[in-house]
Amino acid sequence: MRSAPGSATVTGIRKALLAMPNVSQAFVFENVADAVDANGLTPHSIMAIVVGGADQDVANALYASHGAGIATNGTTSVTVYDSQGTPHQMTFNRLTAVPIYMTIVVTPNTNPSAGPVYPGNGATLVANAVLAYGANYIPGQTVSVAGFNAAAFIPGVDALVI
Repeated sequence: MRSAPGSATVTGIRKALLAMPNVSQAFVFENVADAVDANGLTPHSIMAIVVGGADQDVANALYASHGAGIATNGTTSVTVYDSQGTPHQMTFNRLTAVPIYMTIVVTPNTNPSAGPVYPGNGATLVANAVLAYGANYIPGQTVSVAGFNAAAFIPGVDALVI
């Protein structure tokens, strides 16, 4: 395992995790303070949240890219051996998907003189727009109804209620 210059930054660690086979998302948080932070991270530590990839591959990437003496946080624990054969426990978290349910009632525009008319595939377009908006959420982010509302306002929608 080799690390590249600048790899111990949050950006470098995330890049290393995303380079692992089958990893589709990775988020890295750090605590540079001398006390446990609001996310529960121990002092001078990092926490990676990873979607996909094999546990050993994720742990190897985490070990190769994080700084010496920096602790890791998480519920998944994997042993990685350094070049001297010394074992190191690398911990990280797996993302647990939380479903978001909503009902969207659309008032379509059917009057061409009032603007774009609601298309025949409007329900599919609204659903796809809402799903695309939701796909951009990151762990810990507050769900915003206003954001989903804005995403659902495709051309041809006069009004909607979520």
